[in-house]
Formats: sequence, structure tokens, C-alpha cells
Amino acid sequence: MIKTSVAWFAVSCLVAGCASKPPTGSAAAPAESAQPTEPPKSDGPGPAASAEPETPAPPKELKGCDKTLHDFDEALSAAKNECKKDADCACFPGQLSKIPGNDCGGVVDKPTGKKLDALVKDAKKNGCGTMAQCEPWTCEPICEEGRCQRGPRAKKK
Repeated sequence: MIKTSVAWFAVSCLVAGCASKPPTGSAAAPAESAQPTEPPKSDGPGPAASAEPETPAPPKELKGCDKTLHDFDEALSAAKNECKKDADCACFPGQLSKIPGNDCGGVVDKPTGKKLDALVKDAKKNGCGTMAQCEPWTCEPICEEGRCQRGPRAKKK
């Protein structure tokens, strides 16, 4: 162990130009443990990984029924459903949304209802739909606590 430490010290001194004496005895251990065996590892990615960052593939452009149904769900997702009176609300039909709870139709605010009406016409013209199995329901939109909801209003006793 001491011979190895002395040899390491001699090599280190040749490279670094040491002016002190070689370590002896137990003092040799720190010099030996200070020898780097491999380059320090960094937490970040290596040079190969830090090249160009991967960009996700652009979403494929939707066409036809896929676009209509997508646009329908986008309009539903953006709906505020706020109201002051029943006339501020509108119904939308089923089998045009893939959003759970909306797949069988529902009630939205009037401005969103107008956007959906145009998409409903397009969907009917092109035979679009989700094939959701839905129970029949009657469109009776009501405004309760400032939100558009399905009616009819519960009768007070």
C-alpha cells in the first residue's frame, strides 16, 4: 500500500510538479483515495443527449366527421353555461360528443348552443355520430343558480 502511494505520488509530482515529500504510513491513504478513477458524473444528460431536443410530432390534421366531432367537443369544453333566465340556455343532441356525460346530449348556454347548431347541421349532412346508446329525453333547458341545466324544474310542494 505504501509502495503504491509513493508511486502514485511520484507520478502525480511529475504531472503536477510537487515540491513536498512523498506521504508515509497512514498519511498515504488520502492521496490514494484522492485519485480519480473515472470522470465525475453529472446529474444532467451527457453530450449525446443534449443535442437537439425532440419535438413531438404535429397532430395530424382532422377532416370530415373526425373534425366535426372534435370541434363539437371543443365548443362544449369552452362553454361557460352561465345564465340569468331559462331563455339563456339551449339544448344539444346526443351522439355527437365523446365527452362522458355529454355523449347523450345536454344543455349549454345560448352562445355555445348557436355554435353547436352549425356543427349539428354539418354532422347530419355528413352522417357523423358516435353511436352512443342513449335514453330519450325532452329538451327543457332551465337556469338554476346561474347555471344552465336540464329541466323540468322540480315542483314545489
